[in-house]
Amino acid sequence: MTTNSSMISRIGNTVLVVCAVILTSLVVRKELFVGAPVARRTAGEWREVRDWRSYSTSGERLGRSDAPVTIVVFGDFECPACRALTAVLHELLERRASDVSVRYRHMPLPIHRFAEAAALASACASRQGKFAEMYDSLYAGQRSFGLRSWTDFALAAGVADTGVFGRCTRDSSTANLIGEDRAAYERLGATGTPTLVAGSHAFTGVPTLRMLDSLVDSQLRASVADRRER
Repeated sequence: MTTNSSMISRIGNTVLVVCAVILTSLVVRKELFVGAPVARRTAGEWREVRDWRSYSTSGERLGRSDAPVTIVVFGDFECPACRALTAVLHELLERRASDVSVRYRHMPLPIHRFAEAAALASACASRQGKFAEMYDSLYAGQRSFGLRSWTDFALAAGVADTGVFGRCTRDSSTANLIGEDRAAYERLGATGTPTLVAGSHAFTGVPTLRMLDSLVDSQLRASVADRRER
């Protein structure tokens, strides 16, 4: 009986040790892989951009076309930080609808398996006037990439003709559009997504709403000063 009890005790201790190791590894994994994007969200600083006007001539518009301030966003639909940025941009566009709009440009990173296809899907939704809805659909459903079809995302966004949508995703001209945005991103010398260009400044990361508010105010003042000089 003593031998059996000792063996049972050793087995029990072993099980406890194994459980502790598993629990510790799960905590570490959570900190490294789940917490990491959050930690990097506001990393970075604004830097000067010389030919900044060239970046706002293309891209999908979010917000009013007559807004005096345009913020260009180079984004990746599979990027967690880009998803975090959507909440900041939605609030900014809601609060300052008459002041600012967003130009969204594609930069699907090669490390993200579904990013390129998601970019193509959004461009095809745009051809049916549903980019903003597809933008929301893709970022909201980011964790289900690979589990749902792009047509399913398109239907959720209100895309009417899924046949045309499907053919568009296989059209080389759609891929060329993504390539043009990628070339602009590389010309900018950006180092990650999301990267924002606002006026003569660029930022990689997720700026706070206060930062963007301040930036919009400075751009509005600059615009007024330009008009007075003319």
